[in-house]
Amino acid sequence: MHDGHHFKKELWKDCLHTEYDRWYEEDPCTGDMISGLPITLIAHDSRFEYDLNRDPLEAVYDSAWGQRVMEKTAFAKAKRSSYIKT
Repeated sequence: MHDGHHFKKELWKDCLHTEYDRWYEEDPCTGDMISGLPITLIAHDSRFEYDLNRDPLEAVYDSAWGQRVMEKTAFAKAKRSSYIKT
């Protein structure tokens, strides 16, 4: 489950979403909601970098919720480095 807002600093300038937009779509506080469960996996990275709710081959996406995530020139490099995390 994603609960984080961490987004690699080198991607900030190429992200097409405001920090607030990212925070809102990242489902803030979901980690608190499940913290009492016996086994949890909580990612502190932003789902705008990679999304654990998707197949690993599609976890790094160029569009989210109908909007592009990053400038296309930065997307290929970001995809390679973020895919390693999935």
